[in-house]
Amino acid sequence: MKNFFKIVAATFIGSLFALVLGTFIMIGIIGSIASFTESKTPKVPGSAILSINFASAVTEQSKESPFSAFNPMASFSSNTTGILDFVQTIDRAAADPAIKMIYLNLNELNAGITHTEEIRSAFERFRESGKPIISYADNYSQNAYYLASVSDKVYLNPAGTATLTGLSMSSLFFKDMLDKIGVEVQLIRHGKFKAAAEQFISNKMSAENREQLQSYLDAVWNTWLADISESRRMPVEKINDLTDNLKLGTAKNALEAGIVDGLMYKDELTDTLVHLFGVKDEKALKTISLSDYSKATKKINLKEKNKIAVIYADGEIIMGKSDENIASDNFVALLAKVRKDSSIKAVVMRVNSPGGSAQSSEIIERELALLRNNKPVIVSMGDYAASGGYWISANADKIIA
Repeated sequence: MKNFFKIVAATFIGSLFALVLGTFIMIGIIGSIASFTESKTPKVPGSAILSINFASAVTEQSKESPFSAFNPMASFSSNTTGILDFVQTIDRAAADPAIKMIYLNLNELNAGITHTEEIRSAFERFRESGKPIISYADNYSQNAYYLASVSDKVYLNPAGTATLTGLSMSSLFFKDMLDKIGVEVQLIRHGKFKAAAEQFISNKMSAENREQLQSYLDAVWNTWLADISESRRMPVEKINDLTDNLKLGTAKNALEAGIVDGLMYKDELTDTLVHLFGVKDEKALKTISLSDYSKATKKINLKEKNKIAVIYADGEIIMGKSDENIASDNFVALLAKVRKDSSIKAVVMRVNSPGGSAQSSEIIERELALLRNNKPVIVSMGDYAASGGYWISANADKIIA
């Protein structure tokens, strides 16, 4: 019996030791990876090309995983690039003599309408500094082409396409299905244009919802038309004709229509850049990614006595606590902290929200009212600021949408 207990005790102690040792080893590995990714500060080469692709989604705030550098599926990056970081990096590049041009790889673009327009505006400012932009893609989606159209030269793979089909919105309606299974939806709402959840009580889009959605689409499309027309020196009527009649089925169609400046494969584009920079070969081209350039040039002075706070109201408005949405407890605590910080002289609140809880919106609005008593509040709206999202924005000193 004694031997039995000795064996059990030895096994337990050995297992415990292995668990503790394994935990410390894992912590050490994670710490080493984090240290490696954080301590390696990129250098900006002289006479460089700022190379930008959109493998990372453009979101309201940047998020970076310490494991991204070791991700075997790197083309599907878990990192995201915040829109403010993005445009500020482009603005720094415009003023930096080390950056000579931007190269855009637009094979993919994961960005909302608002973010795409804000990025395009940053590229326009870059071009105004006298520096060129060259774009390339195997295929241009519609929003990718809108972004590319700001470039000095737009190139397309000979086997690719450039899509211009216009904008649309649609919705699924479930009333008939719910009727068949005996489910009645009781919806409390106010106002004819409050269309949220109408798909559960109707079998078609209401006239009011159609009107507001059409107004939104027209506003976006007319902006895109005007921007493409100006950049490509092409009449709006011609762009509408290409779109309405689906005349851009092939790369050759796009070239003949003047949508792109040339058809070439990726290796031919590299040769073009080599010739443009007057270097011997591809190895002599000096490039730096947007992420590396941002890390190399971004400077934050937390000791500054006069600061502007940027607060993100991103997601659904809910009661309680949450790191993923605009939770009343967390958000009110943040606003109160900013209000009491004498070094913060003004606040920019970025709102990107479909709304949510009315009570939470009112609680947040109350704290914002206290904040506005001694500091100006400017609201910048993202892709949407609907319902409660507009509620918390409405009394700002200024709203920019």
